[in-house]
Amino acid sequence: MIIKIARAEGQPNHNLVTSVDNQPRYIITSRLPQLAVSDLDGGVILSVSVDAAKRVSSIIFPKWLFDGESKPNIRDKNGSGVGGLYRYSRFMKNKTVVEYGGAKLDCYAQSYGITRNTFIHKDGTQIAEVIQPLSRTNGNWFFVFLPDKYANFEQAIYLAVARENIFPSNGISGMGQQGVATEKTWSGYSKLHDRDWISKNFAAEDIATVDSEIQAHRELAQKRR
Repeated sequence: MIIKIARAEGQPNHNLVTSVDNQPRYIITSRLPQLAVSDLDGGVILSVSVDAAKRVSSIIFPKWLFDGESKPNIRDKNGSGVGGLYRYSRFMKNKTVVEYGGAKLDCYAQSYGITRNTFIHKDGTQIAEVIQPLSRTNGNWFFVFLPDKYANFEQAIYLAVARENIFPSNGISGMGQQGVATEKTWSGYSKLHDRDWISKNFAAEDIATVDSEIQAHRELAQKRR
């Protein structure tokens, strides 16, 4: 499935709504000190508390001096610990890690001009890809390419998106603002990214629809500059 994540009318800046085929599914909240995935009625399904002080220290000092953020527990709707979300930082090697359901998901970000792609691996195999267009007219937005056989990780992946929304790896911050950017990056993990993974796993017409929306949105953002 291809999931679109964006702000919806009537939602505050720190909330994003996920949808498939224009049908809303979940709400993602990016508001310190908590990131959360909720149902459409606001019932929290998964949440994680973020150590803001540790995050600030990683901005002031070189990130590669740290192991990344502390590992805050991912908690379910009953408050029980079910995993962890943290940032692993080394010189030229940064990734977001989600531990959930007995699995470890490594999320590697790479910019390719007008999009920032996060490729998500489980046990060394790519299972999903998140595309963040680097243009916006109403805050950050994303597309998640997630094969149905990995749908059990959908909500956990949303926590990684929530973290990216509030702590953007590409430096594009200011949720709710407009912006247009172009960026190309490289890291020690770049070689792990299969540029053809999406085309191997999704129909060409569906990919074309996403590409068309990204381009149209970028043109609109440029006109509003």
